[in-house]
Amino acid sequence: MKQRANDCSRLLGDFPVYDFRNEFTIWVHAASMGEFEQAKPLIEMIKSYNPELKVVVSFFSPSGYNNQKNYRYADYILYLPLDTKRNAQEFISRINPNIAIFVRYEIWHNYLLELNKNNIPTYLICATKPSNKLMYENPIIKSFTRLNYSSFSKIYTVGEEHTDFFKALAITTEIKTTADIRFDRILSIIGEARNQPIIPREIFSEEDLVLVAGSTWEPDEDLILNGWNMLAGEQKQKIRLVFVPHEPTEKHLGLLLSKLSNYILLSQLEEKLNNNSPTELKKDLSGKILVVDSIGKLLRLYAAADIAYIGGAFGVGVHSVAEPAGYSLPLATGPRYINSPDAIALLSLQALTILKNPAEFKTWIEGISEDISRNSIGKISFDYIYKGAGWTQKIFSEILPH
Repeated sequence: MKQRANDCSRLLGDFPVYDFRNEFTIWVHAASMGEFEQAKPLIEMIKSYNPELKVVVSFFSPSGYNNQKNYRYADYILYLPLDTKRNAQEFISRINPNIAIFVRYEIWHNYLLELNKNNIPTYLICATKPSNKLMYENPIIKSFTRLNYSSFSKIYTVGEEHTDFFKALAITTEIKTTADIRFDRILSIIGEARNQPIIPREIFSEEDLVLVAGSTWEPDEDLILNGWNMLAGEQKQKIRLVFVPHEPTEKHLGLLLSKLSNYILLSQLEEKLNNNSPTELKKDLSGKILVVDSIGKLLRLYAAADIAYIGGAFGVGVHSVAEPAGYSLPLATGPRYINSPDAIALLSLQALTILKNPAEFKTWIEGISEDISRNSIGKISFDYIYKGAGWTQKIFSEILPH
């Protein structure tokens, strides 16, 4: 956290000299990059409605700031000063927000108190039940948690389960059950990806079953490779593997490639696609495993998939399952999925399968090889995303009714 400063003046040192008092300013705060993805549809709708509205974005995590500091729909992007009374007073007086929007679970006591003191409407969007049980099981901390959540003008949750949690907490704030507004963004990007895919589906044979393994770590890759090797010869050849490592570092790629006998990197494939048609590449790609050696491609790569495996669930928790669900894909992941409300919901709908070992991977592949089974599961995935879409407009209309 060396990139963060301890005092407000240093954090705001490069902040443009600007008088916000004459502007309608919206402050959006997210913990890191993942949470900020949930805010983007709302920010972009605000800017499309009126480009003159000022949007100030703050992050607590360097991963959010470093990856989004050039986000074109925000007027100013900066770190949030540490949550002290003095910092909160100076920060809010400097940006003078008309509205404050916090994302998911990122709540800071002194900032909320200062916003309330200044009668600034404050909203929590895409709210979920805190993963830290101490926040609602320890009597003293629970009281503090209740106070913080009661400081919001309104809370928008991502589902009934989370609404029930906030109601049970007995907070005084109005609570509304919505959905993850990121669903709107996912559906929009899916349309773009299908029109301009990174890898055309035609580079694979029609009988191929393309598995995109997204955001993978070493345990995910070992499970897939070992399970794939357990398949019968003809069925094994039918499964076309696409690995998209969560961190395609030289070390990670080197370890993965050392386990493969026949592979091609996405950078090599893209070069070939520039000089050849997809149909001309079919023979050249036959039997090869595709490994993605760059970042920022996963969401569009799902467009070429028939099924998807989502990594991370052998570590701290599964990565996003919403994006591949939007492509109407049957999904699978490892055992640690409770960090994801989407994963819990898709599992209950039987669109997501939990895999603990290579044998279970083999069984999963055998069960979804038939088109009828795969299509019916994929429809459940898509319906989950589609039915949750549309909330960006509704929330926008409520927090900016004028």
